[in-house]
Amino acid sequence: MAHRSRSIRFCYLCGARLPERPQIEHVVPKMILGEPTCNKPFPVTLPVHPECDQDAKQRADNAIQLFHKIKTKPVPSWPVSHLRSLPIQAEIVTLPSSGRQQRVFTGIAPLLDGVADWVRGFHASLYDCYLAQEAIVVYPPVPAANLKAGVEFEEVRQRSELIRMAVKAGATNDRWDGVLAWCDELRYSCVWYDSRLEGDGRWTCFWMLVHPGVFDWKVPDGSEHTPWHGLYFADCPRQASVLTKRQIDLFNQACGNPCEERMING
Repeated sequence: MAHRSRSIRFCYLCGARLPERPQIEHVVPKMILGEPTCNKPFPVTLPVHPECDQDAKQRADNAIQLFHKIKTKPVPSWPVSHLRSLPIQAEIVTLPSSGRQQRVFTGIAPLLDGVADWVRGFHASLYDCYLAQEAIVVYPPVPAANLKAGVEFEEVRQRSELIRMAVKAGATNDRWDGVLAWCDELRYSCVWYDSRLEGDGRWTCFWMLVHPGVFDWKVPDGSEHTPWHGLYFADCPRQASVLTKRQIDLFNQACGNPCEERMING
């Protein structure tokens, strides 16, 4: 990981070539990571253009503010008056399938944009290639929905389970790539799946991310904690770890959690 980071000659935020002396920045902000628990924490840092970093900092600031808003990790420096103006809300929805009420978070898009930049950094570190932000889909570690866009909680839940299942299947088959950092408290893992016949001709990368404080989300209904997770579509890097449909099916049979027949469109 450290060698890969030093060899990168492009800005992971825009993809363009870097100057001789680029600016070095943390992929995951230190304010999110908190104090390290060991003497050699090894933060994930990558070179960037200063102007690209400034653009990304706005997304990162939004993410940090929302972390504080939903009590993931306290950030006392943000004024309460500013936090109250953020769009995130906790709403109660009724699930059509069961009639059960479920508390979900809405208006969380600024937080997802910040985390998408982190995923781009991990992709660059692992594969030495650029990943566009618009290719990334992020799911937070709490029940969530986008009611304004017509995205219901049940749809989010099903896709969330599929993504986490795929990454776990990759770990079981030792077919995964990852980054371990910050005293092993930051753990990013991903696996590639050939979805070219099911989607738009590209591969799918399923990923999960754990970092300090990620399990501290306060959900009143006691929902199960999950890590950050998501997927993105891209050309498969030559050195990537690939998971086959057969490996996924065998994993599902072993854990008794059947997978939908179609990995992407199911």
